[in-house]
Amino acid sequence: MRARNALRLLLIVLAGTLALPLVASVVALRGPATVSRAADGDPTVIATISVGDHPCGVALNPNSNRIYVPNHHTPTVSVIDGASNTVVATVAVGSNPCGVAVNPNTNRIYVANWDSGSVSVIDGASNTVVATVSVGVAPSLAVNPNTNLIYVTNYGGDSVSVIDGASNTVVATVSVGSYTQGVAVNPNTDRIYVANEGGATVSVIDGASKTVVATVAVGSHPYAVAVNPNTNRIYVANSWSDSVSVIDGASNTVVATVAGGTNPYGVAINPNSNRIYVANLNSANVSVVDGASNAVIATVAVGNGPYGVAVNPNSNRIYVPNFADDTVSVIEDIVPPTPVPSTPTAHPGVGGKVLLPPAAMATESRASTEDSGWSAGAYSALAVVGTAVAVAGGAWYARRRWRAG
Repeated sequence: MRARNALRLLLIVLAGTLALPLVASVVALRGPATVSRAADGDPTVIATISVGDHPCGVALNPNSNRIYVPNHHTPTVSVIDGASNTVVATVAVGSNPCGVAVNPNTNRIYVANWDSGSVSVIDGASNTVVATVSVGVAPSLAVNPNTNLIYVTNYGGDSVSVIDGASNTVVATVSVGSYTQGVAVNPNTDRIYVANEGGATVSVIDGASKTVVATVAVGSHPYAVAVNPNTNRIYVANSWSDSVSVIDGASNTVVATVAGGTNPYGVAINPNSNRIYVANLNSANVSVVDGASNAVIATVAVGNGPYGVAVNPNSNRIYVPNFADDTVSVIEDIVPPTPVPSTPTAHPGVGGKVLLPPAAMATESRASTEDSGWSAGAYSALAVVGTAVAVAGGAWYARRRWRAG
């Protein structure tokens, strides 16, 4: 009799033990109620680099990781190595440079010399000026790397000079709005966007015909322009409205207006992360805008008088020249990865049903337990309690039978 009771006890304990993995498997499918992730971190200034007198504008070559900063009162261009955050060369250019653009395909750098009414062409390999092209007064500029054409706004002439990068000659002049300032290019659509400060508009130029095909009303005194070629959105910094106008490149209409800091004088985009960086001259900071929501998601303090901004999409480093401090602030922005949903592959089923692969079944089980509102802690407690009940029940039953026997 005692041997029989001992056998019963063993069977009950064994059943409770075997039940534990089953319950634990439910917990494993459920997963934690909330996932705690290490903070991705806010955009942070990681370095401050001394450059020349009154830095005015910035551009970079993502292929060489070199950053180019015109120094308005020196007049020179500081060449910064992005790996070490140090100035590795200084190049003499024309009078009062303010504005710079880079063709990464040719490794040529184009510097707008305000008082000289010219563009200095620098060879990025040798850091020497290889050509000087005469244009209008107080120019700003942008490059289409696909066509190797450089577009130069002439503030005093209400026009855009088009330079052929192969010959370094002006091949066309396009009339636009009054008091032209910033300019940007979408190389995918071959459209050029020119900020007309005097008319509070943006002129849209077709690169093929070199004619204005649209004029878009924006905020007061638009100063800088940037383009996201992936989304075909254009961002215009309105220096007197303290805002950024968002233009849809397909319809040439303003689809959003983003309030930012004081006197935005520069705007740049990381097309990979779809984040927009706006340099605010008189609030000494940079607004970080999410391109999907058109909302300011962070504000980063920099030096005094930030005058322009550039982004290296490969490193996601942002470079901001501080006009009043003679420095460049280097911002690092760690962008959280975007989760990519996986679509389970359907397998032929039985009786008209579609059978999911094991991974998808686990996902469905996890989703169903999430809907029930049970937490991982509750399921863990259930497993422990179930095992304890099985063992205690077995012990009680054995004791009772032992006494009866």
